[in-house]
Amino acid sequence: MKKQKQKTKYPNKSEKTQTKKLEKTPQNLRKNYLAILIIVVVCFVLYGNTIPFGYAFDDTIVISGNEFTQKGFSGIKEIFTYDLFAGYYGKDKNMVVGGRYRPLSLLTYAIEYQFFGENPHINHFFNVLLYALCGIMIYIVLSMLFKLKFAKTFHQQKWYFSIPFLVAVFYVAHPVHTEVVANIKGRDEILVLLFSLISLYFSFKYLEKLKLKYLFINFFIFFLALLAKENTITFLAIIPLSAYFFSNYKARNILISIIPLILASVVFLIIRQSIIGTTPEKLEDELMNNPFLGMNFTEKFTTIFYTLVVYLRLMIFPHPLTIDYYPYHIPLVKLTDLRGIFSFLIYLGLSVFIIRNFKKKSIFVYSLLLFIITLSIASNILFPIGVFMNERFIFISSLGFSLAFIYFLIEIMPKIIKNKKVYQATFLSMMMIVFLLYSVKTISRNRAWESSFKLFTNDVHISANSAKGNGLAGEYYLIEAKNTEDEKLRDEYFQNGIKYLTRAIEIYPKHAIALYNLAAAHFQYNENYDEAIKVYKKILAISPYESKAFQNIAIILANNKDVDYKMKVFSDLLKINPNTFEINLEIGRLLLMNKNKTQEAIPYLEKAVSLNNQSFVALNSLGVAYNKTGKIKESAKIFEGSYKLRPNDIQIVQNLGIVYQQLGQNEKSKQYFDKVKELQTKTK
Repeated sequence: MKKQKQKTKYPNKSEKTQTKKLEKTPQNLRKNYLAILIIVVVCFVLYGNTIPFGYAFDDTIVISGNEFTQKGFSGIKEIFTYDLFAGYYGKDKNMVVGGRYRPLSLLTYAIEYQFFGENPHINHFFNVLLYALCGIMIYIVLSMLFKLKFAKTFHQQKWYFSIPFLVAVFYVAHPVHTEVVANIKGRDEILVLLFSLISLYFSFKYLEKLKLKYLFINFFIFFLALLAKENTITFLAIIPLSAYFFSNYKARNILISIIPLILASVVFLIIRQSIIGTTPEKLEDELMNNPFLGMNFTEKFTTIFYTLVVYLRLMIFPHPLTIDYYPYHIPLVKLTDLRGIFSFLIYLGLSVFIIRNFKKKSIFVYSLLLFIITLSIASNILFPIGVFMNERFIFISSLGFSLAFIYFLIEIMPKIIKNKKVYQATFLSMMMIVFLLYSVKTISRNRAWESSFKLFTNDVHISANSAKGNGLAGEYYLIEAKNTEDEKLRDEYFQNGIKYLTRAIEIYPKHAIALYNLAAAHFQYNENYDEAIKVYKKILAISPYESKAFQNIAIILANNKDVDYKMKVFSDLLKINPNTFEINLEIGRLLLMNKNKTQEAIPYLEKAVSLNNQSFVALNSLGVAYNKTGKIKESAKIFEGSYKLRPNDIQIVQNLGIVYQQLGQNEKSKQYFDKVKELQTKTK
């Protein structure tokens, strides 16, 4: 056995030896308090400029506009018993396919609201603090893992040149994390990483001590991570893989260590199902919810692999960064496209590398698996997520890249550059240049998150071909235009709003929100009713039963005195959908009241009543038309329907008195005329 130990690659073969090494870990960490302090300082230097910011993007949904969060402690029960969006959109609405049950971040917002009120600066501060804790846990966990794997050589390195410290600093400086840290709503990702790393740490504590208390602690920790976000579940693979790559613990003990994680996942999924229930797992027939709309199988998966390569590119060269990777900032990539072929070849090569080096327990293989596995759940390969990609989806995955990069500089590059002085100069130069560039990029990118207006109007220049990005930029220009008192600035904002909304519709002609906003812009900015109505007609050509568009057109035309123009507009709309209540009613009323063509008005009013027999205006108008054409009995019947809807309306009561008088039913007529006097007395 002794000979076997001498031959083995890792000197800490026995679990007893590993235990002795691990027992030194807390003491070493206490000695390296300066490393932890530096990580915290770096985080606050890089993200301190976000603390004065307000709310942006989805912060309204989870904080400032969330009913549960705004209740503080008293909202905690609802936070844990409803979908993530229920506090904003309403308890009875499922806003996304599959639902979202992520109460932990909402809990932290509620606690902060309880003590500090609605204060975005406090929220931003805690985001940065929690991010710093992630950096600390990366340092702690990697120190533990590398002490196990390289027991003899690990302590020979200075802590400031050690892989764990450099990975932690490099990770927290990476600009791709700005979406998560600078956006308060991104806290769910931070909490997932934080608690998942703590869970990994306690898994190894169990493997070291083999004490049941660590299993119970780990159940609780992993359950908290799951409550933050569902992608925690990828650590069911990462934790045992970490044990395999960095230790020689028995497979049996490794399997036991993940039992509490599995149980926590089962409990979480049961609770999640009971809270959210079953929502229809179907793709929306709308590009903003289904970016692969219209793509065939090969186009879909070629585009997916292209996005996976874009993720790799962002790891190496994180510029430009954007909130918006919607169609068609990310283009449709066909199988014959060189970008698609290149993407397949890259991931094929990575797969071959993993397979060939898995048994060697290569750090590069572990780093790749960490990157791929944690990204898999948001890759669109397993199931659709409603967007091509987002920078926040690689918040955890980037740890794999950071580890691979630093490991290459520390362990591989010296074998390439044999001269020690040249290597040291190259190493220090690369670290300083990369860290400086990443830091500058992070600080500058943070500024875009100052407000939703700044974010969307900035990123539209980056994602110029995105329908959603142009639509949001246009929408927020309109919002700012309404809020500014500066006439010159107001005109500029309105013009920009119309420009970007028009561009959004050019990219995606069925973009309903952009169409509605564009129509509103024409109406509110320069009172260009013709252009507004043209846009509403486009909406109706796409969705003929869109009653809101008909209603808005009726509002636009309400103060227009040109009866012939109104008739033409409504007649054009009727051709789009002859079964529209509002249009039949408007045409009927125009013919009745403005054109004095009562006989022609009746078919339209009858159609309107058949479509909505609870409309007082429609019933009353039809009753008047019948009366004018001598259909007294029909008129009485219709007026009775109006009376049921508004029994205290003087005009309809008076109409009934007149109608029954015409029919010779004097007693009934008198009852209604008496009620008219009674109602008139009450109103005096």
